[in-house]
Amino acid sequence: MTNYLALLRGINVGGNNQISMPRLKAAMEQQGFQNVLTYINSGNIFFESPLELPAAQAACEDLILREFDLNIAVGILTAEALRKALAHAPDWWNKDVDSTHNAIFVIPPAAAEEICAFAGEINPDYEKTASYGNVIFWSAPLKTFSRTRWSKISKNKALYRQITIRNANTALKLAELCQPKPSISEEIDAYIAGQPKEIQPLLSDMRKTIHTAAPEIVEKISWGMPTFWQGQNIAHFAVFKKHVGFYPGGEATGEFKNRLSGYKTSKGAVQFPLKQQENGEYEPFDYELISDIIKWNISRIPHKPGVPPS
Repeated sequence: MTNYLALLRGINVGGNNQISMPRLKAAMEQQGFQNVLTYINSGNIFFESPLELPAAQAACEDLILREFDLNIAVGILTAEALRKALAHAPDWWNKDVDSTHNAIFVIPPAAAEEICAFAGEINPDYEKTASYGNVIFWSAPLKTFSRTRWSKISKNKALYRQITIRNANTALKLAELCQPKPSISEEIDAYIAGQPKEIQPLLSDMRKTIHTAAPEIVEKISWGMPTFWQGQNIAHFAVFKKHVGFYPGGEATGEFKNRLSGYKTSKGAVQFPLKQQENGEYEPFDYELISDIIKWNISRIPHKPGVPPS
């Protein structure tokens, strides 16, 4: 999985190109993108995808065309590329309070070098530019702003359609939002470690069984429970005083009702009892059954356009 930032160009400005961020988030999740997060109304979307960058960009643009009937250019860069670029911002950028400071994001397949060459030579008395990766840093004093070359780039349609601009505050906030977070695996490690020592091996074996049955499955915490996700929620589990709840969904419990007849079940839930043996260890769960349920759920994942089938 790769963490991406999508930057939509020219939306929600002056009543034009209106895109609802909640609706866009829902559409991207429906498409199969993971951990989708939007920031303010100018069109900044974080998401995770197994797609390579050009395919992720095309999938985003196709989704917007399909859902909103808008042919919007989408700049895509990895979260790592954004963090590196902002870490290499020039010393003068975002310093002078009497200047405007912007980050100009170049939309692939264009490159920052060709955009700077296209814009032409600047007058350093009026503005400063520098670039790192596909981000161009631009600062200009407010009192002479109208004399800058880069303030007039909107008139050059060939150049302007290849960039999208965010002010320094927004760019820095985006970099902050994409800082690495503790992995979900570590959160599930902590969940298991917080349970009684005697049942931790059962939970670890259940977790291992799920990953063996579905090698591409993704872990996360949802509703306070370890959750296993691949295009949609595949299963959860949770510890209770006398059992471990396993939640593969109502269709799965219906499909496996004969093999589950020895367990207490409700729609979408199975209770694996915690039975302590004479040696103090707990009786193992039916990991073969768990594996078969996971594989069955995986087999029923609908293929989403723009996302490779699992």
